[in-house]
Amino acid sequence: MSERPLRVRAGWLNVELMSTSDIVRALHESFYDIPSPEQPLMRTGRDESELAWAWVEPIVRLRSDWRSCVGVALQHAVAEGGLTARIAFTDMLITHRAISLLLPWTNIVGMRYPEARPSQRGSFATQIDDPVLADVLREHHRYLSLWTPLDQVVLGDSSQTHTLVKIDGQNTLQDVLRSSGRAGHFQLTAWADGAWSWLMEYAVFVPELGERLPALFQEVVGADPEVAPAALDFLAQEWDLWRFEDLLDEWTTETAAWLETPLHRKPAGWRSRPLCSRSFPRANTYGDVVRALRGRARRNAQMRPRMDLEALTLDDFPPV
Repeated sequence: MSERPLRVRAGWLNVELMSTSDIVRALHESFYDIPSPEQPLMRTGRDESELAWAWVEPIVRLRSDWRSCVGVALQHAVAEGGLTARIAFTDMLITHRAISLLLPWTNIVGMRYPEARPSQRGSFATQIDDPVLADVLREHHRYLSLWTPLDQVVLGDSSQTHTLVKIDGQNTLQDVLRSSGRAGHFQLTAWADGAWSWLMEYAVFVPELGERLPALFQEVVGADPEVAPAALDFLAQEWDLWRFEDLLDEWTTETAAWLETPLHRKPAGWRSRPLCSRSFPRANTYGDVVRALRGRARRNAQMRPRMDLEALTLDDFPPV
């Protein structure tokens, strides 16, 4: 299987990534034309800007197979990049929840530069007046601990009404997937939308659940094809789509009636038609969406990075 690069476009940055070294170069290139060494911001429009390393977050969130390479690349970029890199690193950690998944690699940076300060406030350490990197990393540890064990989920709908649902012997995860998939209530979140948008955060932050999802989708859709549009909406957002390649291969060879369902038809109980119709405007049926997703899953699987740099030790980082 030939390799494909992962393309990143953010502000002035337009790069193709295939290795840890590529990521390090892109991290350094993100500082081109920043306002000042103490303000690592990337201009994204005439009067708009974002954190210089904000583009890292979607990779960490959507591609679990890239996390180790990204983590090692961040170590090298901070070690080589001086004050600006330390600020950019702390800005990213204090702002983006998904970056907490990189603790196996970010911890050592915090051990070497515990007093590194961000250029602005973020989502973590909000209760501290003048947070430093050590404070943010403590918050990351605490935040990740909240996701296990997976004994409850938070559901919502288009009115942003939230319901806490227990997961136990009486109400399994399969039950929750069926009920929410049939209801079709769209919980609009920062990371996903659709009837199973609530599932995205759990897939990202609970690794064992992410590994189970292809089998869960196969089981739930096989038992109740009415939830197929919820599954397709989730898959269209391309979270670890490579995991679902075998399942999508299987669905393309099936003759199940749900595959012939017109995409423009609103599912029973839903308030609108499936959102995947926007992602695949040329698709006419659910089967067309499955075939398109299978092609994306194959390309997704080819976008695997090469680990061509080693993780750093504490002595590899220069003093402040």
